[in-house]
Amino acid sequence: MGFINPENRIRIMYFLLLYIVIQYGFITLFVAAFPLAPFFALLNNILEIRLDANKMITTKRRPLAFRAQDIGAWQGILQSVTYLSIATNVCKTRSSARIRSTLDVAFLTVYNDRHVERFHPAHGVQVDRLG
Repeated sequence: MGFINPENRIRIMYFLLLYIVIQYGFITLFVAAFPLAPFFALLNNILEIRLDANKMITTKRRPLAFRAQDIGAWQGILQSVTYLSIATNVCKTRSSARIRSTLDVAFLTVYNDRHVERFHPAHGVQVDRLG
């Protein structure tokens, strides 16, 4: 087995980091829509670590390490995704709370002994006599 030349090593690292950033983006952007997504991502990452470790032990040579100061342009991308996810999750929770409160008010029904009161925001209170 031969060594990986530096150009291919950079390309491989690019795609590995791209995969991680895409997963991070999906998890943070849509956590309000599917709260179990981080748990499934954790299971996926644990399984992937175990499979990669097995692959490195049985079929591949030890990868050569090289120094880097930081993660480069990925830092700005991750910060942008984080700020965007904060904004989208706040909008999702506010809109769902607004819809939920509107539905509660729109279909508020009060049952008394002799009549039923239904409140609708557009029509006001409607009273139906029971007896």
